[in-house]
This record gives sequence, C-alpha cells and structure tokens, in this order.
Amino acid sequence: MTDPDGKGEYKDLLDSNGDPSLESAEFHQESKPLSANKVKSFNLYNPWIFHLALVILYSTGFILIAWRHHAQSFHGPGLIFSPARDAVEYEKVTFNGSFIIDSPFTGVRRPEQDQAWHDLLQNSNIRVSEDTLRKIGHESIPFADGNGYYAELSMFHELHCLKRIRNFISKTQSSPNDTEKAYHMDWQHTEILRQGVMCRGDISLVTFYWDSSTLLPLADFTRPHECVNFEKLNQWSGEHAVNALKPGLLHHPVLGDPFPARENARH
Repeated sequence: MTDPDGKGEYKDLLDSNGDPSLESAEFHQESKPLSANKVKSFNLYNPWIFHLALVILYSTGFILIAWRHHAQSFHGPGLIFSPARDAVEYEKVTFNGSFIIDSPFTGVRRPEQDQAWHDLLQNSNIRVSEDTLRKIGHESIPFADGNGYYAELSMFHELHCLKRIRNFISKTQSSPNDTEKAYHMDWQHTEILRQGVMCRGDISLVTFYWDSSTLLPLADFTRPHECVNFEKLNQWSGEHAVNALKPGLLHHPVLGDPFPARENARH
C-alpha cells in the first residue's frame, strides 16, 4: 500500500479479513517448547513457592491473633460501646489493704478529706455526641449551648455512691475512740471498695433526663455493662470452697485456735 505522504510503502497490520489478530503473518510466531533445563528449574521452585505461601499465611494469622489479643489486653473485651474505650489501659496495681490505712479518703471527716474526694470526682460530668447516644441506644439531656449531651462514666457514679457511704460513716463515728476496731474496719472496707471501683473502671455511660418532680436532672442507670460472669466464677469458687472457721483448721502459732466454737459459721 502506498504511503499517503509519498515516502514509500508500508504493510497493513490488518489481515485479509480486517482482523488485527496476532495470528497475522507479520505477528505470528511459532511456539517453542521449554527447554529441559527450564522445566526442571520451574519444578524445582514449586515447593519453595508453596512453603513461602504457607509462611506468609501463618504469619498473617499470627499477627491478626496477636493484634486482637493486644487490643483486648489494653482496651478491654469490647462487649459494649463506650467513647472512652481507647483511654482504657490495663496495669498491675497493688491495693493498700492494711488494717490501718493511711489514705486521704478515709478517717475522721476533715477539710483535706473533702478536697480529696472533690478532686477525685471533678471529671465526673462529660459531654458526649449525638452519634455516641445513637450507638448506645439511649437519649440524654442536651446542653443549652447546643454542643453535645450530658453523660457520666459509671465508674464515677460508683465513686459518688461510695462518697455518700463515707459521709454516713463519718456521722456515726466521729473519732477513733468510739470503738477503735470498728472504726478502722469500716474505713478499711470502704477504702478497699474505692480501690476496686477505680481498678475495674466501668466505662459504660450513665445518661440523664428531666422529670417534673424535681429541678435536678435524673440519672438513667439502665445500661449494659461489661461484666465477669458471676455464676461461673461463683461455681469455680464453690468447687474450691473450704470452711475456714472450722475449729482447728486454722491455728495461730502463738495464740492458738481463732475459731474454737464457730464450726457452722462461714463469714
């Protein structure tokens, strides 16, 4: 065919049927069989490719399992939604469980103790988004500035309850001289509870609503929590239970039997 520019001839890449197929004479190349060496080399590498694929597969699975375990170890099991989930970080803490506890939260009520409880609870009230309320399936009181809704972490409400118990104990026991043993035991019990509440850190949300009976906002506590299965734990404890108050089962090396006549008692 003549070049339209008059510079010579060129070959039409289309075959006689106008099909730009690679089977045309200009592009057709006869298939050549692989040499024996190439076939041998390819077969040799097949097991290596297979094992490499297995290594990648197992490594990926291990990474996914490790990542999931890491997330659960540091942020909890994720049984409920909470906007505070990413703030959860687990650590080992030794409780102060001595009989006479030196703590700013216990003892005779005094200004510095009130301040300690105030500081502990100062971050109780929080602002959450409409999206957060949608995710937990509850409503709450909107702030008048139009920015978010009123809520509270359950941990802080538990501490608030404990503070009320502390106030009641303070009214009934005004000084260590009132019955020293009972005085220290009451404060030791409440201090253990305080440490336990802070240790477990319930991140479920408490929401609020208005009611015509009071000017103050009322809390709605009907909320799912992330809990240990008590029945299973209690069953395990029952399988290992012992009557520690049985006479003779415990014996002080100097003072003798602490429970000589309390065989039927357990607590």
